[in-house]
Amino acid sequence: MNRKSVAEGMADPTVLRVPSPQARTVEAALERMHKDTGRRFDIWVMAFHRVEDAVSVRQRLDEEKESRGVALVALVDNIDQLRASEAMAMSAEAMAAGIKAVFPTSVVPTVLDRILAILLDRQRELAAYAVVKRQREAAALLEAKLRATERSLARKVYGALTPFTGEVEAAHTLERALAEFERLYISRVLADVEGDVDMALKRLSISKSSFYRYIADHKLHHLVRRVEGGRSGNDSGA
Repeated sequence: MNRKSVAEGMADPTVLRVPSPQARTVEAALERMHKDTGRRFDIWVMAFHRVEDAVSVRQRLDEEKESRGVALVALVDNIDQLRASEAMAMSAEAMAAGIKAVFPTSVVPTVLDRILAILLDRQRELAAYAVVKRQREAAALLEAKLRATERSLARKVYGALTPFTGEVEAAHTLERALAEFERLYISRVLADVEGDVDMALKRLSISKSSFYRYIADHKLHHLVRRVEGGRSGNDSGA
């Protein structure tokens, strides 16, 4: 799905820095998201004193459906003060908790911008997937409703036939029910006219070609007593 189609079904992900004029606190950022649920795939860049604080915010985001898709990038003060192995271990733990990336607050802006560009592409893919998933769920629901309607119509068709044909086996689809109706109705007409094709054509108000097609489709040759030219029903070649 391209970016244009994503924009039609979901707001294009953006980078939101917290604090910033747009959202000075986590509460303000959440309120912004609740007002516009299309924003749930944004990237939040936040500064923390400790990684534990970032994990706490991530857990809070995960508690609400609208904010679970937010990508949280943490800028942590004390990472620069740790040994390399400790910093790597702390970053790994944070990412295991759902934080997308962890950097020291001293990260070079150009490096951070490149990482954010990559994450934005990832968030667009997630937004596109959300749109497709929602459309598929809606289509599945509609299909289920249509099938239920089809079954209901099929039962009504068979119910209408019962006074003329007696109880018949129920079909699974409306198409099968209508086909059965055709077979039973044409059989009844042929029985009434004792197999006379000319009289059957008048009763059915259909063309000869359509009549022969119905006879062939429903295998009713044995009910045809005569066709034009004096041929028997079995020799009609319908």
